[in-house]
Amino acid sequence: MRILFLVTRADAIGGAQIHVRDLAEALHLRGHQVLVVTGAGRPYLELLRQRGLPHTQITCLVRPLRPRNDLQVLVALIGLLRQFRPDLVSTHSSKAGILGRLAAALTGTPCLFTCHGWSFAVPGPQGWVYYLLERLCAPLARRIICVAEPVRQAGIRAGIAPQRLVTIPNAMPDILPQGMARPAGGLPVRIVMVGRLEAQKAQDQLVEAVAGLPTVHLDLVGDGPREAELRARVAALGLTERVTFWGYRRDVARMLAQAHIFALISHWEAFPRSTLEAMRAGLPVVVSDVGGAADAVVEGVTGYVIPPGRSDILEARLRALVASPQHRATLGAAGRRHYERHYRLDRMVEQTLQLYRDVLQFKG
Repeated sequence: MRILFLVTRADAIGGAQIHVRDLAEALHLRGHQVLVVTGAGRPYLELLRQRGLPHTQITCLVRPLRPRNDLQVLVALIGLLRQFRPDLVSTHSSKAGILGRLAAALTGTPCLFTCHGWSFAVPGPQGWVYYLLERLCAPLARRIICVAEPVRQAGIRAGIAPQRLVTIPNAMPDILPQGMARPAGGLPVRIVMVGRLEAQKAQDQLVEAVAGLPTVHLDLVGDGPREAELRARVAALGLTERVTFWGYRRDVARMLAQAHIFALISHWEAFPRSTLEAMRAGLPVVVSDVGGAADAVVEGVTGYVIPPGRSDILEARLRALVASPQHRATLGAAGRRHYERHYRLDRMVEQTLQLYRDVLQFKG
């Protein structure tokens, strides 16, 4: 099978980029021919090179909506499809999802769109534009893969035909035993959050919760436009010695193995892969109840789900975990078992491959 993967950004590495990398690599190792196409940027290309994955770049493909620019992207995509002649186009992220579906329709190529989170769910006027675009482009994909059931339900509420939407939850490749966390006693207790420093994430709420927990050190992994703002807030709270900004890291598994607790405090999510990484590492997790973020968490068994904006509950849950190494170890071990049963990469690959085979026989 010849599969062309399309994802918008190469300048930032998020869930969609890692999903494409892992899926493309798994299919490549199984003997399928893959080509990963990205937009502008460099960091993601290095990850693709490291895995030996064939890739190319359309440098005028950028995240913002720019009609004249987007027309150039569409023309370039049509040329790529005619050159590579894939059996299937697999599009990821909203901008690439729209342009990829249009190019596939214009060349008569079967296409799927994987929704890692609906752009119309993001606050602001651009959300309405994406709402209209998604409604118009939905019929151009033979199936739309949703990375969590709440994402599928949001699509149905938006008016997308339920039979076109299928849920295949995110998954992660496993790691060697030495990459698993070994929660232990001792101080300080290290809480880690992995996520871009941008409007979607609520690292400021986590920082404020940590201010009330004097035996805690907070590790923030990720870069982004809010870094200066967050550093200023940390300094204002007198936490400079207890909060470390690590920036973008390629050794997230090692960072998790050195932590005691994982937190993901957000304003919106689809189905965050970082929570799966944390459970894979044997960490108890504390996540905001937004989008599909809670789907991977068994409340009180593998971690805790916090109502958005409830800093008091966040601090209380963290305080209980900080106080009890045994409680952390129990929840972390349960999270590891939950990952093994439900979120290994092989499961996602098999489900996705079967869907690919189905859509290539689909005539409607």
